[in-house]
Amino acid sequence: MFEKWIEDNRAAFIEDTKQLLRIRSVKELPSSPERPFGDGPAAALDYMLNLGRRYGFETSSIGGFAGHIEWGTGDQYVAVLAHLDVVPEGTDWTYPPYGAHMENGRIYARGAIDDKGPAMAALYAMRALAAQSNPLTHRVRLILGLDEESGWRCMDEYFAKEPQPVCGFTPDASFPIIFAEKGIMDFSLTISKGIQGSGWRLKELIGGERPNMVPDRCTAIIETSPHFASDLCVVWQNRMESFCSNTDIQVRSESELKVTIRGVSAHGSRPQSGENAVVRMYSFLKNVGQANESDWINLLSEFRTDGGDLGIACKDEVTGALTCNLGMVSLQDHQQQIVCNVRYPIDRNASDLVRQVSDSVKKLGVSVTLLDDKRPLHVSKDDPLIQTLARAYEDVTGNPATLLTIGGGTYARAIDKGVAFGAQFPGQPDLAHQCDEYVVVDNLIKCIEIYSRALHELAK
Repeated sequence: MFEKWIEDNRAAFIEDTKQLLRIRSVKELPSSPERPFGDGPAAALDYMLNLGRRYGFETSSIGGFAGHIEWGTGDQYVAVLAHLDVVPEGTDWTYPPYGAHMENGRIYARGAIDDKGPAMAALYAMRALAAQSNPLTHRVRLILGLDEESGWRCMDEYFAKEPQPVCGFTPDASFPIIFAEKGIMDFSLTISKGIQGSGWRLKELIGGERPNMVPDRCTAIIETSPHFASDLCVVWQNRMESFCSNTDIQVRSESELKVTIRGVSAHGSRPQSGENAVVRMYSFLKNVGQANESDWINLLSEFRTDGGDLGIACKDEVTGALTCNLGMVSLQDHQQQIVCNVRYPIDRNASDLVRQVSDSVKKLGVSVTLLDDKRPLHVSKDDPLIQTLARAYEDVTGNPATLLTIGGGTYARAIDKGVAFGAQFPGQPDLAHQCDEYVVVDNLIKCIEIYSRALHELAK
């Protein structure tokens, strides 16, 4: 029904996608009341809304917080929810992170799979629907958010002004269908305590860019006695051993050293798949710097991604085990602050988990503050939404639409009935939030067909 139209418009789809990926849409400070997340996200939204109008659709911006592209008639609508903001690009890219370099059927760029490429696939699915001219009962609306990676204020503002859809999906996870998502919370650990060793003390510490990213870099400024920095540098370099490949020690001044440790970034829902530079820094200070022993530095230098050392390790039969990512660290005025991102099972709640963390670290003099919480999501496997999406996936791929659960949080939680549906296919590496993020063009083309079929059935 849609295959020929999709193939005829393949070249245009690739070019539109590359243009979107060239926009650095990382959240920044507001540049005007109409640009609450900075110029980059606003530029990405403007690009998509202009594209929607060019293709004959109705468009709307909700105060610059979010927007939508809509086709069809009817009192109600079905929705696809995608986001145009991206996490910071990080380091060590082979190709420019906003160059949209294409090679071997892949487009390399930050946001290629999370979530600009899938957003464009959803727009082209709407174009394929409109080209068929088949009357449908409901409108189809592509909702575009700009704050998914750091707060979801975009969705709060959007649905304060717009009605809920009858149902919908978000192309921001994996195929076949995500029918359950863990709860997500951020909390901080704060302690007024310095770190020091023989002849040195920790003056500054900074690492991580977002709670939901495994930090790939951490930097410490070490203060020592005047004229002793060079000697301390030699002593520490002689002790380096396992740290040497990813650690750089420099004499910053006659009384200061700068230590930089690199790790491997990963999505905060899968902290065990990365190498946490902040954890490695605390391990460095303990083992190489021979910091004075304390339960605090022991906790952080051996930080467990299952939450066990914080007293919150748990699991359920639907979504599995809790995960805990140590996402950010800062040291200012002798006060250390750690921000953690936790993905918890659907049978738990944030208030109880924070209370358990507080009980676990109380003896260390650590204060715990809940910063953000998104409750779990669970849609019954027998729901008509699940059954419709399953048929669309199976018809296009020929593979069974097994149901999955994730620790990631998607816009499916923003609506009364929604799930995550693609866009990553089974067997593909998960490159969200990592360097050299890419998307396979043929997979996005397949997404267009799957989403066209799904939206046709949901809207008719």
